Amino acid sequence: PALRPHGLLRILTTGRQGDGRLHPDQALLERLAAELELIPVWIEMPDTQSLLQALRDGRGDLIADPAATELPEAEDIARSKPLRHHRPLLVSRRGRTLPASPDRLKDVSILLPAGSPLRAALEARARDQGLRLVSAPPGTTDQELLSQVHQGRHDLAAMEEEKLRRLLPSWPDLTVAMELEEVNDSWLIRASARELKQAVDAFLLRNAGATLTAGRHFEDFSGILQRGVLRVVATPGNRVFLLRKGLPAGFAYELLRRFTEKHGLRIQLSLESDPARQLHLLAEGLADLVLTPIGEVPADRFSQLHLRPRDPELPSLRWTIRRNNPELLTALNGYLSSIDRSEFHNVLAKRYRDGRKARTGEGLSPWDATVREVAGRHHFDWRLVLAQMYQESRFDPAARSDAGAVGLMQLLPETAREMGIADPEDPLQNIEGGVRYLDRLRQAFDGEISVRELNWFALAAYNAGLSRVRRARRMALRMGLDPDRWFGNVELAMVRLGQSGAGCRCGQTVHYVRRIRELYDAYLALDEHRLALAATSRSSGENG
Repeated sequence: PALRPHGLLRILTTGRQGDGRLHPDQALLERLAAELELIPVWIEMPDTQSLLQALRDGRGDLIADPAATELPEAEDIARSKPLRHHRPLLVSRRGRTLPASPDRLKDVSILLPAGSPLRAALEARARDQGLRLVSAPPGTTDQELLSQVHQGRHDLAAMEEEKLRRLLPSWPDLTVAMELEEVNDSWLIRASARELKQAVDAFLLRNAGATLTAGRHFEDFSGILQRGVLRVVATPGNRVFLLRKGLPAGFAYELLRRFTEKHGLRIQLSLESDPARQLHLLAEGLADLVLTPIGEVPADRFSQLHLRPRDPELPSLRWTIRRNNPELLTALNGYLSSIDRSEFHNVLAKRYRDGRKARTGEGLSPWDATVREVAGRHHFDWRLVLAQMYQESRFDPAARSDAGAVGLMQLLPETAREMGIADPEDPLQNIEGGVRYLDRLRQAFDGEISVRELNWFALAAYNAGLSRVRRARRMALRMGLDPDRWFGNVELAMVRLGQSGAGCRCGQTVHYVRRIRELYDAYLALDEHRLALAATSRSSGENG
């Protein structure tokens, strides 16, 4: 309300945003502004101290910048819930003699990714210990960063632990030299702006987990494998993508899903019907692949795989990528050749001969309105709760488990009582009880991990129990994994826990969380496409 008089959300930044063209949190901040019914305005400042002064002077409402982590704590400045945490490591050539502690580093050059928040972990050391911090040029890949250390151009490179652990096996002559203090990445707000701080924190709880790979990326297939995410733009419809009985489906989508599973990739999906907009997203590095049923593209900028099934009743499809991604083209061509005439392809072909309709203008389930209301009160994204509900009960209010769990959210009688639910068999009460319980579990981790991770840990605890997830976090630490990240870290410890005779089917919990994430991504894509169509329709009506 305090912002409504001028109708703006003024976002302060230094403009140090990696590739120089897109803020890493741009989509999230634009969504925040839309929810607050404000217009986002980006205000660039020359340095971090200018950011702070502009916020104090009332020339901005919020600081969103990787450099903000460098700013000291102050009574008049509040920090949002942490969006993400960075665990920086320093990498060097094997055999290089270095001190055991980063406190004793002297006179070395450290290469940093462009616009990296890891600079915050090194800035004070650089002043006190004579370190030379060098930012790589915008667009420098992680492999190129490591190559400069390999070639001896820099003594060390700083990189986030999760990335570095994935890359190091390809660089046998490089090694982790030392760990640095963890850095929490938050937005800064005036402490006196209490309403805005509350609104931002509630927004982050609902939305931070939905933000996947930010920024522009032009890397070929090797870079996509490092990211672990394939960004796909699809045309909604039976030929490409639809929702069938609550599950993401579609002829092209299911073909692609087998490919991504083979390579350990997650599909980051967005739906777009306009071919020009599809190609724009691809050309601007905001997508890696376009799935569409028809349409030619400029051959000088894009490459196409044209799928022409032998069965005349099956759809013809075009998969489009950037022309400068030959590795991805080779990988997709090889995959499609390998499944041609396979049993998998034949079963899939038979399934999509009947021309099922896509659900783009309808709701996602019979329970959308109720889930939206209940999830909103507890600061959850209602589409995440809906994805969990499908995984629990397939949207069946009469579902019962062998363990005695009942209803849409599969509440156990004792859990229902703890949550103050009188009749767990009543669908509305069951939803309320399930979301209350999920909220309690999320609060158990709040303050320990970033908001991007909270929901995944809460979902794991909903399935396996809070104590087992805490045990898995301790085991992750012993295994050299990050206890504050679920995917690729604590989930691996969860599997180990199940194998250690802990009395739980902990591997099932890993599948449970991953399946909910996949459903959530699909529900997000469908619902946001529906909202975009509705907004276009309203705009056309007003202009007509």
